[in-house]
Amino acid sequence: MSPAQRRYLLLEQGVGAAGFNFLLNAAIAWLMFRGADVVPLWGQQSIAGDTIGTSIILPFLTCLAGRGARGSAARRLTWWT
Repeated sequence: MSPAQRRYLLLEQGVGAAGFNFLLNAAIAWLMFRGADVVPLWGQQSIAGDTIGTSIILPFLTCLAGRGARGSAARRLTWWT
């Protein structure tokens, strides 16, 4: 694996994706619970509900965002060398 490929996988697909997902998840949780004094573990508006909703919505949004990036990254990196 070339250094460019290693950098792409580690930084752009690893660290960058984790940072983006963390910030997006934090924003979603803040929007849902900004007016609550206490956030329950179970119930209609709860930590469990937020986790389940995020686990469904976030992968879908990540796939949509990755569609455009995938083509440009493939053109930029040569994987078969």
